[in-house]
Amino acid sequence: MSRPGRAGSRGFALLITLWLLVPMSMLFLSLTGSARSDGQIAANLRDAAVLRAAATGGVETAIVSLLANRTVDPPGQIVIDDAVVTVTSESLAGYVNPNLATVPLLRALLVHVGVEPAPAEDLAAAIVEWRTPGQKRSAGLSKAALYRAAGLDYSPPGAPFETIGELGDVLGMTPVILARLRPALSLFTDAPPNPALASPLVRSALADLGSLGRGISGRGAVFHIRASASRGRAVSQLDAVIRLGPGKRPWRILAWNDGL
Repeated sequence: MSRPGRAGSRGFALLITLWLLVPMSMLFLSLTGSARSDGQIAANLRDAAVLRAAATGGVETAIVSLLANRTVDPPGQIVIDDAVVTVTSESLAGYVNPNLATVPLLRALLVHVGVEPAPAEDLAAAIVEWRTPGQKRSAGLSKAALYRAAGLDYSPPGAPFETIGELGDVLGMTPVILARLRPALSLFTDAPPNPALASPLVRSALADLGSLGRGISGRGAVFHIRASASRGRAVSQLDAVIRLGPGKRPWRILAWNDGL
């Protein structure tokens, strides 16, 4: 018969061993899971880089096509490194640039998106005043005082709009009005909208001004290119705006983003 003291020591040693095995097993499982997670992260990063490169290739392919044809090609698909890339290009010549548009054109646009004529006149003037240098209105009043009277703690900067969203800060603009205007606006054009390439909204505004038949001039054609690369369920989208023009640099990038 074993002595009670030895049996107790063996039981205690077994218990200590079990206590050590549990955290060691948990540590092993944690390290294994971490390795798998790191491997998955690395694979995801690799796939993202491949899709990004494929989308870039799609944009570059569209630029080459535009340089050759000077016209918008229909949407197409190409395969780059096993990724399916859908490419579209659109001329921006039919859009209205709020940094260039006149009060009458802006007023006509606002009326056609549902603003009453009198408020449309005021809002169109406020848009032009926002981008015009100086802090005095055409009537000699202070722009800052007008905004303070409306309960706003800012005033027009007297500089061009940097984003379309900045129009939302103009006195009298509402989210609903801006949402209706946004599809007709672009900051990348350098000339009045070309009626032949304009949306129905812009064409209606131009018709009100008798501008449908006017010739359009600009420094070069501006295009929005979108490339969407996919492989399985992974997708990478790239948007670019380029200007084509004569000279040593036949094209120039105006914007290059993951979605415009």
